[in-house]
Amino acid sequence: MYENWPVTFDPPTRLVVDPPQRVLVSVALTVAGSSGGSFRDGVPLKVRSEGLAMDVKAPGLFHAWAKTGRGQWICCSYGLLLTN
Repeated sequence: MYENWPVTFDPPTRLVVDPPQRVLVSVALTVAGSSGGSFRDGVPLKVRSEGLAMDVKAPGLFHAWAKTGRGQWICCSYGLLLTN
């Protein structure tokens, strides 16, 4: 999956997890600005009832760690299965 992602630094800026591991992903943490808020934040009830639920956990596959340009490590997980 990461064959075309060159590694030129030591230590590398990515670490592949092989074989991929099953994980439970906190969806709210995957999208900036999606966590927080409350039921009294002025969002209409119809939006809360039909909008995407970001406060759930979903199964996924953990493939790699990748270092951001700010030096933080993030998880690269694919195959999230989001159901209603």
